[in-house]
Amino acid sequence: MTRYKGIGRKIAVTALMLGLGLMVLAAATPAVAGGSTILVSIHDPGARGDTLYAMDPTSGQARALFNFANHPRHHAGLILDPRVGPGGRYIYFSSDNANFYTPFYYNLFRITSDGRSWQQLTPGVNSGRWDQRCPCSVVRGRVRRRSGRPYSAAPVFLEGVGMVYSQPDGSFEFKKVPMGMRWLMAYRPGNARAYDSQLITVAPGAPMTVDLIPNSTHRASLRYPVPAGDNLVFQAGLLTLVRLNLARRTTANIYQVGGTCSLKQISGFDLDRRSGRLAILDYATGCPTNRGLYVTQGNALRLLLDTKTDQRWCGVGQVFWSPDGTRLALSVCLAYGNALNQIPSLLVLDAASGRVLGNWGINMPSLNLGKMRLHGWSPDGRHLLFSWYTSRPSAGNLSIIGVGPGGTIDPRTGRHLIRGRRINGATWAVLKPPAR
Repeated sequence: MTRYKGIGRKIAVTALMLGLGLMVLAAATPAVAGGSTILVSIHDPGARGDTLYAMDPTSGQARALFNFANHPRHHAGLILDPRVGPGGRYIYFSSDNANFYTPFYYNLFRITSDGRSWQQLTPGVNSGRWDQRCPCSVVRGRVRRRSGRPYSAAPVFLEGVGMVYSQPDGSFEFKKVPMGMRWLMAYRPGNARAYDSQLITVAPGAPMTVDLIPNSTHRASLRYPVPAGDNLVFQAGLLTLVRLNLARRTTANIYQVGGTCSLKQISGFDLDRRSGRLAILDYATGCPTNRGLYVTQGNALRLLLDTKTDQRWCGVGQVFWSPDGTRLALSVCLAYGNALNQIPSLLVLDAASGRVLGNWGINMPSLNLGKMRLHGWSPDGRHLLFSWYTSRPSAGNLSIIGVGPGGTIDPRTGRHLIRGRRINGATWAVLKPPAR
């Protein structure tokens, strides 16, 4: 795999028990699939970042797999939204860590299943590529203020090439730049939070001149990576789903939230690896469109669950396809009696009809929807993994719960895996040794 320049150090994998371990709430819990692993990201304030652990779902024993503590990092090194790729050899996640200040607050990364090497996949198609060959060209330009006066000693970073500092007249130059698209960033001297960025396309033999004014502080986020084959589907900002082809290093927008709603956003999405279908939670308060759960079928978009048909629905959170593609698990908000009695719940739907299966899930009256997060199914389709907290995120909990053959979620089958820690992400998968 291609590594970032100077990156690829080995990390000692340490066996440990997570503080509160595994607490069985009921003896009726279905058996957990053998060979499966729960990946959970736990924030450690003392280490100024997150650590990704691999946990045995039955015993509760876990080992530290990866963190950014011994790597170059720009921010705290959060590890969010982990998912495991097909074949179990790569783990994908989103993080605020970066070797340079990019136009995105969160970027996408992948690590090998043993946690020993990592690669930054975004913000662009050349992220992490430092070994490209010519044909090449020259990229030059100037860093200046709005008034036109130059910025001297301004850091200028060209993705996949390196960093230089502007001269007293504001000029900079990169020589032997390989062809292709890449991000060019300039930062205000002494204030890396003020920047200017351009996505440039370098053509061989054609020098490029770029004028940069580092005056912006707005940054978008790339989150929720879902791997499938050579593709990685993720959410860009609040309104767009993007497909990144890792083999060809190309990107394409595949879904954009429409409508005129003032509070529109994609609440959650997932990709069925078997069929390639997307499930998208597009719900906007106070809007006649953007009505809930949509499912793609080819180029068509179907409203599978209309969450605005009655007053029971007060919001949606996350959605996950079952491993066999026949069911969908959702975290939702349900209103009982009045608008003030809003309770988060987990539901299982039939993926063909949108009908709620079994019961109306597990209700948590002491929470609101923002305090609970669904993390998906076990590989055998018999459990759901979710996290929640009652008062503050630093006192969070990670739990599993059984799902019966008919889709019934029984609260008596729940288990606490972790209690009293900040949970920044989790997923369930079968890991395989990385390719050598």
